[in-house]
Amino acid sequence: MFSLLAMAGDLGGSIGPGIVGRITQNAGNNIRIGMGFGLIFPVILLLTLLHLGIKNIRLGPSLPAFLSPNILNFLVENYGIAPITTPEEDIKTLMNH
Repeated sequence: MFSLLAMAGDLGGSIGPGIVGRITQNAGNNIRIGMGFGLIFPVILLLTLLHLGIKNIRLGPSLPAFLSPNILNFLVENYGIAPITTPEEDIKTLMNH
């Protein structure tokens, strides 16, 4: 599973900027449209992980701005998603699951 996630990260890191550049160019060199489209990639990745049933995901160092307290509570209760804490506590928590 880790290798698939690593491969997806490499794919996003290599192809994502090219797609954002092409969208920016097609939108009349409007960088805001290109960067807005680039923000979709992490959301799609998170939704894909949730769809695959992967739980206990840690987000951080800061949470995305679109995560309201209600949405965060829903994700914590249903999927085990939580903000990161200290490395020691995160490792301890993840090793117990």
